Amino acid sequence: QIQELGGRVLPGEISSAVYYYKVTFSDKHGKRLEPEEIQAIQESEISEKGLKRQFVLRYYSVFNIGQTIGLPPD
Repeated sequence: QIQELGGRVLPGEISSAVYYYKVTFSDKHGKRLEPEEIQAIQESEISEKGLKRQFVLRYYSVFNIGQTIGLPPD
């Protein structure tokens, strides 16, 4: 994104990690449950209803705008 705007990261700068995680549930047919449906389910009901819990973890390496040069002021 920085290069697309005509800028670059300063030499020697180190990126920071940003983590994103989410827990989703799906029924035995593979249909994903909506967040409202998930909130209504008790922990003990997960196995009774045959629900499958899935974890998503992603991470991104990012730079702060202060670690760049050559970007337009706006």
